[in-house]
Amino acid sequence: MTVTGTDFVVGGTTVTVDGVAVPAGDVTVTSPTTLVFATPPHVAGSVAVTVGTTAGVSAPLGYTYVAAPTAASLTPTSGPTPGGTPVTVTGTGFVPGATSVTIGGVVVPAAQVTVTSPTTLTFTTPPHPAGPVGVTVTTPGGTSAPLPFVYTPVAPAATGLDPSAGPTAGGTTVTLTGSGFVAGSTSVTIGGTTVPAGAVTVTSPSSLSFVTPPHAAGVVDVTATTDGGTTAPQPFRYVAAPVAGQLDPGSGPTSGGTTVTVTGSGFVPGATTVTIGGVVVPAGQVTVTGPTTATFATPPHAAGAVDVVVGTPGGTAAPLPFTYVVVAPTATGLDPATGPTGGGTTVTVTGGGFVPGGTTVTIGGVVVPADQVTVVDASTLTFVTPPHAAGTVGVVVTTEGGASGELRFRYGTPTSGSAASGSGSRSGPSGLAYTGADLALPVLGGGLALLAGLALTVGARRRRTA
Repeated sequence: MTVTGTDFVVGGTTVTVDGVAVPAGDVTVTSPTTLVFATPPHVAGSVAVTVGTTAGVSAPLGYTYVAAPTAASLTPTSGPTPGGTPVTVTGTGFVPGATSVTIGGVVVPAAQVTVTSPTTLTFTTPPHPAGPVGVTVTTPGGTSAPLPFVYTPVAPAATGLDPSAGPTAGGTTVTLTGSGFVAGSTSVTIGGTTVPAGAVTVTSPSSLSFVTPPHAAGVVDVTATTDGGTTAPQPFRYVAAPVAGQLDPGSGPTSGGTTVTVTGSGFVPGATTVTIGGVVVPAGQVTVTGPTTATFATPPHAAGAVDVVVGTPGGTAAPLPFTYVVVAPTATGLDPATGPTGGGTTVTVTGGGFVPGGTTVTIGGVVVPADQVTVVDASTLTFVTPPHAAGTVGVVVTTEGGASGELRFRYGTPTSGSAASGSGSRSGPSGLAYTGADLALPVLGGGLALLAGLALTVGARRRRTA
């Protein structure tokens, strides 16, 4: 017991517990404010504790002696080796928040023991190998006599492996899910090789992990074994490391988008990746047409030689060289090709050889910098037009490979009453466009009317003369 206070004297301090003196030689004074002593035996109940030195005796402190607990029965008295069985203990002297249970040498701490009354508590069994074990209850008053509990073996079950494939060299950490796994007494057999219980990590009755040993390529069985039996097998595929023999083509533009075929061996559909210049092309973007052929599209990359590495669950192939080359971009279309003089039009350029982060657009002599050009892919980019005077201007795309041919963009949308470019038409007084042929119609009509009037005049004069 530890007592805190003041003026404790090393070698000169005694403690009295309900009239029973603990001599100074049995009192350890660790500092003038702290001492430790062992309580003498006493019946259950509250007592007074005083500290004495040559200077006098302290005021009393209260201390309660607690009777040792008793454990009379367990319900149930057996459970499976994976644990998880709720057990009720009846007895006496159980203290809420200060009662622990020890079963088969494993302590269930007080925080995991529910004391419903001084005579009843419940706890959940931890995993343990099969066989009988002792159960004791401990409180501040002591420890009860043991009661027997029997762990019974339960056949384990296996439901899945993750991953389900790995290299022939071994070394893959595999998680086996299922039920009935027992810490310290579960082994795994894979392809006829036993991984002993000491090398199997049981994280719960439903999950364990182990590291695969080496094995020849092929599908093997994986089983888990406990005292309760052995699981049904789960398949695991040992995969030989891939071999990459050739790339076709062996070079492509820095903008990426080159379809490359890799020939070799050991390629696995849905589980083959390609790393090119440090950039991983995931398995979902690699097409494996057979164990010896895979295709992928190159991502953008700076100019120069890079390594191409093929990876599968079996490992990685030795690298092959691929060279990114600088290629001048091409520009084939603008959408839209017109916009207001105030700018702000988002324009899509189609073509080829566009490089993310390395492509500029020049429109009417104004450069749109690379950080304002969005390269969607090697053949598509977008930019926003800057302000410019009305008229048709050139649009050129530039990368480190050079400049594209020029496309035309027209600033200023045509308005009613103005001539459309290249149309040969113009507006009449009403604002509607008409052609030169249209002008002949009113001229011809006026001439005909004049001739008709002259004919009538001549006819009238002839009648008067007659």
